[in-house]
Amino acid sequence: MNHHIFHMPLHELGTALGIGVVLGLIYMYLLWMTVQTLPKVKHKGLFLFISAVLRIFLLIFGALALSHEHAGRFILIFCGVILARLFVLRFTKMGAYHTVEQKELVSAMKPVGRNKKKSGTLRKASNGRRTHQK
Repeated sequence: MNHHIFHMPLHELGTALGIGVVLGLIYMYLLWMTVQTLPKVKHKGLFLFISAVLRIFLLIFGALALSHEHAGRFILIFCGVILARLFVLRFTKMGAYHTVEQKELVSAMKPVGRNKKKSGTLRKASNGRRTHQK
């Protein structure tokens, strides 16, 4: 029997890849929601652990359920997940670089006189107040 792992019609290949992209985008969205919620959570470590387990559960069992026990579809679904991850990282890095460039541009446009720091150090006087020492 000459069966290849990816022996399926072209539309099935595209569908499996598309399902993977959707699963990957859902995974990345849930990761973003985790990061946004993290400052509000009391037990951060536990929250991160549970979130990671649930996201991985979503990926693995979602891919298993949607691949219909076909190894080729399963692999293509995970290729779609990787494509979604690469796309999201590329998109967010571009946004981050743009933000950094904007901040650098704004700081470069500020007049020099306003950014001067006073020389010397602060020391605590005997009365508890801080005084400037030259």
